This record gives sequence, structure tokens and C-alpha cells, in this order.
Amino acid sequence: MTIQEIEDSRIPKGTVTLAGFGRLGLRIGINLIQVHRGGPKTIKVFDGQKISSSDIIFKLYGAEPGQYKTDFLKQLCTHNPEFRNIESIPEDINDENINQIDADVVAIQRHLKKLFYH
Repeated sequence: MTIQEIEDSRIPKGTVTLAGFGRLGLRIGINLIQVHRGGPKTIKVFDGQKISSSDIIFKLYGAEPGQYKTDFLKQLCTHNPEFRNIESIPEDINDENINQIDADVVAIQRHLKKLFYH
């Protein structure tokens, strides 16, 4: 197999779900959308919070206070959705929507007690 064939075979595959999209989630999301070859085809992002005026890291990347954090990752991703798609789910994971987590990889950036024990 040639180097070009190897490079051409590295296409995005699978789904990653980010549960929580604060400072750490933003950094993970940016790293995932920056993958040049391979990486996830779909990134699902769950978080019910909106960007506040004190969310410095979001503002450094151009976010506007008042927009959902999950929508901001969708805004940052300039790939064709057929190459890499961002599914913004602007709500926290709860008993009613937990079945939407159907990813190959799930990264939880929130304390589990806050997610599942009300």
C-alpha cells in the first residue's frame, strides 16, 4: 500500500459524544474538529448552559454571550457536514434524553453526581 493510499483511507468514522461543554469540553471539541485525517465523523455535544460574559475561553474563540455552548462548537466547525458533523444538543443529560447517547466514545466533562442524581 502506498503512502497516498494510506492517507486516502483515513476518513472520519464513528461518533464521539461530549457530555458537558465547559472549558475542558471546548478544548476537547476543538481538538476533535481539527483532526486532519480520520477522527470522528459525528461529534454530539450535550450541555444546557449558555455562554456568559465571564466565559473567557469561549470569548477568546469568538463566542457571543447568550448563545448555547453546544451551538458554538457547531459554529467553529467549518468542515462540510458530510466530512464531520456537529450535533448540538443544548440540554444537560438527564433521564429523558440519556438514550440519545449512542456514540462509539463518550467523554464526560461533568461530575456524574450532577448529571444523574438530582
